[in-house]
Amino acid sequence: MKKLNKNYLGWNSKDHLISFNFWNDLSNYEFNFRWGSFRENQIISEVLKKGDSLFEVGCATGTTVRWLKNTGILSKIKYLGVDISDTAISKANFLHPKVNFKKIGLGPLKEYYNKFDYVFSRDTIMHQEKPFEFLWELIKCANKGLIIRLRTRDSGITNYNLESNCQLHYDNYWMPYIVINISEIIDFLKSLKIIYSIEINRSYEVLGGSTNRYLPKDLYFKSAGGAETSIFLKIDKTKTSNDIEIIKTDLVEGRKLIRFSIFKRFIIAVLKKLKLL
Repeated sequence: MKKLNKNYLGWNSKDHLISFNFWNDLSNYEFNFRWGSFRENQIISEVLKKGDSLFEVGCATGTTVRWLKNTGILSKIKYLGVDISDTAISKANFLHPKVNFKKIGLGPLKEYYNKFDYVFSRDTIMHQEKPFEFLWELIKCANKGLIIRLRTRDSGITNYNLESNCQLHYDNYWMPYIVINISEIIDFLKSLKIIYSIEINRSYEVLGGSTNRYLPKDLYFKSAGGAETSIFLKIDKTKTSNDIEIIKTDLVEGRKLIRFSIFKRFIIAVLKKLKLL
């Protein structure tokens, strides 16, 4: 595994740990609502069965483990979480001492190829210098399926120039932020043959100008079709044909859904406190 280069140093900072600690400070009710509003998190709770194994790449402080615990799934499966951040792994081990977490470096995931039923990786692909190579690494670790979250665009080709496709990370570090054209992803997956089903949900949102992102100008407009995107790939490594099922949905989820529902949830909380609900 390679040592961290300048594009990934921010992940090993204390500020990175503090950022992810937000999830740990939420009550179970609030956590379940927020984390459960993201489509990829719903998918892992739907597909995992007793005896399955799950490999999480980019586990941070163990937020997914909390979700698996709260939904009663963790005790039924085998889990391994890995991350490039020393600080995050230390926190994950502290919060979930009986769960398997491991610090890894950059580079191929060879020791994990074909060892897990499902692979889960949330908000990692878009931060890679070579996102498709990383995506292929994730696929090679999974025997049944891969669940990911990334950012996509409907219009305009993928721009890989890291100087103009990046995000300011904790006021000190610039990290890659690659918004991939959705058709390019589908074409790539079709070429692999071992994929027999692709489920894609795009929650549309203007991606430019948010949270210190420095992106091409067209991503500052709705016309680019920017979206927070969840993808579930079903895998059969004995498959040799190009036949593939593609399911596309445009359900509002994640941060956008949370923003839309704040007023509604406030009213419900007040009514419950007044014992009128």
